[in-house]
Formats: sequence, structure tokens, C-alpha cells
Amino acid sequence: MCLQSCYGCHEGGIQDDNSQNNSIPVPKGYRAKNCPSCKYFLTGPAFIFGMQALQNEILIASEDAVEKMDEFLLRKQEVEGSIYEFRVAHPGQNTPTELTLLLNKHQMAYLLEAEKVDIYASDITKLETLVRQSTAILNSENTQDGYQLIANDFKHIERSIEDCSNLRLYYEGLKNGIIYASIDASKAVDKSTDIISNIADNNGLTPKFYKLDKNQKLKSAKQFMDLLLVATDFSWERIENIVDGNLYLSDLNENEKVESIKFELQNLLDGKTSLLQNKTGKI
Repeated sequence: MCLQSCYGCHEGGIQDDNSQNNSIPVPKGYRAKNCPSCKYFLTGPAFIFGMQALQNEILIASEDAVEKMDEFLLRKQEVEGSIYEFRVAHPGQNTPTELTLLLNKHQMAYLLEAEKVDIYASDITKLETLVRQSTAILNSENTQDGYQLIANDFKHIERSIEDCSNLRLYYEGLKNGIIYASIDASKAVDKSTDIISNIADNNGLTPKFYKLDKNQKLKSAKQFMDLLLVATDFSWERIENIVDGNLYLSDLNENEKVESIKFELQNLLDGKTSLLQNKTGKI
């Protein structure tokens, strides 16, 4: 909730104790309005799951930015190698303009992604602090009747994010994309469908995500993961082995169950999510 109805972004920044300026803008964040970093932002236990969903979305975006950083760094190093070879082969000559421009392009792209990673890390830390404070209120024995709200105070920030596999992170993103209208699950969908397509190829299934629209992909990918959890008795370790190609669906126990699940998985790859609604209990 915002005490200024989203009109205080220009002065909602949180200053250091020694700051002489009482009015600074809210810093850049993952979203255009970086509410978790604003002094006018109020939250509380009622919003824990929403904050965790946003945190998960930012974690996926951060991972994507790190991958792009590595990609641009590799391209930059390749151009630097080309420049070195040119200078060795043509001592005294100026470096070709196209190589210089290409080097600057990759360097700039790398720095932009690095800035995103820093911003996302800050947002995740602030959200984690708010979630911890909200959880502390729920666990407190001194709760009183009335509204339980938390105002922003980041004088003492501590970061502690639970490690989990990328696949599990994407799965949480898919679930949050279905539950919360405000969550952008597009990156989770893209990452998940790539992994699911590999699983399908390794197990004799035919991925057809290219035929599905955005909403169908979200529901199909989420239910695909639901079924994998059922097939592996909710073992993320076994699912990771399936993803890595070290375990196949045919290696699972109960042949009849495996064939049934493979049939249902193919239905999901075809976008027929409604067929499994009664079996999974989820959409």
C-alpha cells in the first residue's frame, strides 16, 4: 500500500542517517515503480505471498541478466582477440573502426546487464527484509487486534535467500503467474518450456509449444511440472536427473502409471490442459 497513492515517487527515497536532503527520488528497481524501496510503502503479513511471488520473479530476471552478462563478456573477449591479432599482423596501423565500435557495443551491453543484476539484488534484499519482518509479526506472541502493517526502514538489511535449483525457481514462477495477475511469468514460461522440450525429446514425446499462445504455455508448463512431481513422488532430485538425461520416464516404477503419465504429458504438450484438471486438481 502507498501512503501517497503512487504520487510520491519523486521524494520517497530512503536516505542515510547523515543525509541533509529530506527529499530524494526512489531509486531504480525491477519495476517502473520501485515500491519496496520507498518510504511511503506499507506492507504486512497479509501480503507475504505476494512479496515472495515478486521476489521469485526478480530472481528469474536476475538469472537471465547474468546469462546475458556472460554472453556479452564472451563476445567482448572475442573482439578483443580479433583486435590483438590485427595489431600483431599490422603493427603501427589503426584498429579498424568496425572492430572498435563492436567492442564498445558489447562492453556497453555487458555493463547494462551488470547494472540490472545490482538493481535486482537490491530489490530482492529489500523484499526479503519485509518478508522477514512480516513473518516475525505472525510469529509474535504479542499480536494485538487491528491492522498489522510494516513501514520501510532499511537501516539494518540482511540478505539470506534460500538456494534452490533453477527448475524449481521456474516452477514457482509458473505457479505465481497463475495465482497473481500482477506477476510477469513470461521469463519463467520461456525457461520452463525450453527445459520441458528437452525432457520431451529425451522421452519420445513431441513438444508443440510453438502452437500455443502465452496463456496456454503457462498452464501447460505448470501442469507438466505438476505431473512430473506426481510421477517422481515429489522428488526434485529425480526430476533434475530427468532434466539432465540421467533418468528417463521409462525408468520409473509401475509401467502402467508411466504410460498413463506419458499420455497425459503429451496432451499437455498439445495444449490440452483441460483434460488434466480433475486429475491434478490444479489449472
